[in-house]
Amino acid sequence: MNMLRKHYWAYRGAYMSKKKVALITSSLIFVSILSFTSFQLGLNLLVQLFITGTMLSGLYILVASGLSLTFGVMKIINVAHGELLVFSAYLAYWLNVFYGLDPLLSAPLVAALLFPLGIGIQRFLFNPALRVGVDQPLLISFGLVAVLQSIMMLLWTADPRGIRILTQPILVPSTNIIIPYARAVVFAVGLAMACILKIFLTQTFTGKCIRATAQDMVAASLMGLNVDRINVIAFSLGIVLTAIAGTFASLVYSFDPTIGLHFYLLKAFAVIILGGVGSIEGMVLGSFLMGQIEAFSSYYLGDNIRDAVGYIILLVFLILKPTGLLAKVRTW
Repeated sequence: MNMLRKHYWAYRGAYMSKKKVALITSSLIFVSILSFTSFQLGLNLLVQLFITGTMLSGLYILVASGLSLTFGVMKIINVAHGELLVFSAYLAYWLNVFYGLDPLLSAPLVAALLFPLGIGIQRFLFNPALRVGVDQPLLISFGLVAVLQSIMMLLWTADPRGIRILTQPILVPSTNIIIPYARAVVFAVGLAMACILKIFLTQTFTGKCIRATAQDMVAASLMGLNVDRINVIAFSLGIVLTAIAGTFASLVYSFDPTIGLHFYLLKAFAVIILGGVGSIEGMVLGSFLMGQIEAFSSYYLGDNIRDAVGYIILLVFLILKPTGLLAKVRTW
């Protein structure tokens, strides 16, 4: 017994030390960026870049929330996540053009329209494939990418679209600091979605069933859970989060039928892996770090290279701590 306790505390100490190293490393990188920038820039510009990165992190939280549920919790690699997000943005665009609906009002409607689609995809495509293995759902999702891109190209062509709302930016008194209204709304919605998702997964019976099914599908089935139904519920909720994210993302960036795979999907995977797969807090932290890195690198190095800087730093973090910043074990 003493030997087991000794090994337990040794393992716990090693894990805590790795966690501290990761947190200290990320803190040092962030503080060094701020320290170096404070000598080069005025205080107002420094604060402006920090606010820009923070607002950008809200968008990444939104984009990663749906994938965090399907990939981070259920371990389903849904490559069509970006295309579903862009499809939601197109629906919000149509509602705005034809009916004049603001995205704040159209987001629940778009989510309601995509909820049955999520049920159909999971029940008739992913559930039968999951019984065979984890590779089959991945291949199916690649097929969904091609189908959704073709549908969007047919309905909306390849021209970039976007939703613009006529509002004045928020100006901080006695400074030159500007906060874009649309990005502030996206940031607030992103934080709210992350908090609701965390509470749902940890405090509700359905959320606990989803986590139990994700940990061991066979054991959950033996305990009396309807695994297929739980998977359908979880995936459909992920699609709802993706629909809300697509609606609000249309306020920040223009979109076209091909942007989902090479932009939104990669960003979502990056922040989830950076923060730790399966950790909602890690997703938020990863989004914040990615937003700050891109905001400062965009100012110093230009927009063309900011994405590369973010992915390079992601690779460095994975070398130092493959589990991500806040995940306890590697689950991917």
